[in-house]
Amino acid sequence: MKPTHIKGQLTLKWKVDPEVSGYEIQYSTDKEFKKNVVNKEITKVGTNSKICPGLKAGKVYYIRIRTYKTVFGKDYHSEWSRSKRVVM
Repeated sequence: MKPTHIKGQLTLKWKVDPEVSGYEIQYSTDKEFKKNVVNKEITKVGTNSKICPGLKAGKVYYIRIRTYKTVFGKDYHSEWSRSKRVVM
């Protein structure tokens, strides 16, 4: 995952995995992801980026991503990626 930011907007890019059903992204001002957590789900297959608007300048955000695969209606999640620290 590669985060970039411009004027309060965070753009995340990652490699597409054709074997997965989607991706989950979390970002937070808490490095342990215990509070102020925002969850985003990407369900469109082949998507490799997500724009997260409305972030505050000068704040530190931590971002992580994981994949999931749906099999017979049940979701199976990978482990979360190592979090990345971004200063807006």
